[in-house]
Amino acid sequence: MVVTVCSTSAEVVHADIVEQILIRLDVKNLIRCKRVCKSWNSIITSPGFVNRSYNKDRYNEIGHRRISSTDHHLIGSSNGLVVVCNSPCIYSKFLVGNPLTREVTRLRPPPCIPSPLLCWGFGHDSANDDFAVLVGARAGENENENENENENPTSFQVQLQVLRLSTNVWKVVGEVKYTFITNAGILCNGALHWIVEDQSRKILIISYDISQEVFKEVCQPDDPKYERGSSSRLGIVKGCLCVYAGDENSFIWLMKEYNVKESWERLPRGREMKYDIVHYLRSPKRESLFRIEESCFSGTSEYICVPMKHIDDPVFMQSLVSPYVNRKREEKTEATRQVTAMGLQTSLPSSSVYYYYSSFLLNL
Repeated sequence: MVVTVCSTSAEVVHADIVEQILIRLDVKNLIRCKRVCKSWNSIITSPGFVNRSYNKDRYNEIGHRRISSTDHHLIGSSNGLVVVCNSPCIYSKFLVGNPLTREVTRLRPPPCIPSPLLCWGFGHDSANDDFAVLVGARAGENENENENENENPTSFQVQLQVLRLSTNVWKVVGEVKYTFITNAGILCNGALHWIVEDQSRKILIISYDISQEVFKEVCQPDDPKYERGSSSRLGIVKGCLCVYAGDENSFIWLMKEYNVKESWERLPRGREMKYDIVHYLRSPKRESLFRIEESCFSGTSEYICVPMKHIDDPVFMQSLVSPYVNRKREEKTEATRQVTAMGLQTSLPSSSVYYYYSSFLLNL
């Protein structure tokens, strides 16, 4: 297969060469290149190319890219997709989208949630190449809370439900009996993590393996200097799970090798850390606490933030991944039509853009 690179000349380039050139570009330029011609669009949207297109960033000096929102409740982010809801209360409405490609779709609301959400998270299932949204809410009272005065009176059954993007169906994956100290699941090593307090008032770090759908306890530092309590928080530093005391000036304990107790390391105060780039989702067009709009995925505002400021915000990876995982194409077409009608996509003059990007690639 060959691809015409410049419409004003007879030069042609094999598709595999064009692919090797395109893969060097960052995601924002790849999105523009999709509009150049059908052959480029076919290359860029192919599953193999999409999977190779992320995990690269032109800013090597930053710590992490992170996603944040001041107007929506952020459930989580993974491989370029972001999940938000209008409120962690009953009858929440969920959206999943890619802020760079501006693709967005609504998720089915979780059924039978009698109370506000106590925990939540979102991540990629690498074993099945799928994505999962997790929410947890109170399932019932602690029947034995008056029988043992040493038990935590705030501990009760939490029912957890998971929705996979490929099916858009919620299912119950289990119940746990913890008090959740942290609510947002921190994604690391294919699992979501929370700090909880069990019935005996012991502070634990638990994880939910997205592929295996199992809960596990994560080892903590075995060091007298390590302090745990209700102010403890989780985050991501240098791609590793970390624990800190909720204060920007507190010590950070970093787990350098996942779930290996001996790998925990305490970072000193005054340590030098790289700055983060934080992407803020756009505010809704109509201000309402209980309204959530697709327009929040019409792009992001980027800011360079000091270290520790957003340590517990989800890591955001720029990618071409679509929220329509194995979903019907007509559903995607209809949703794209609606987003376009809202003025969230722009069209570029095909001839001029084709010539510009053809010349650009030939000069690489």
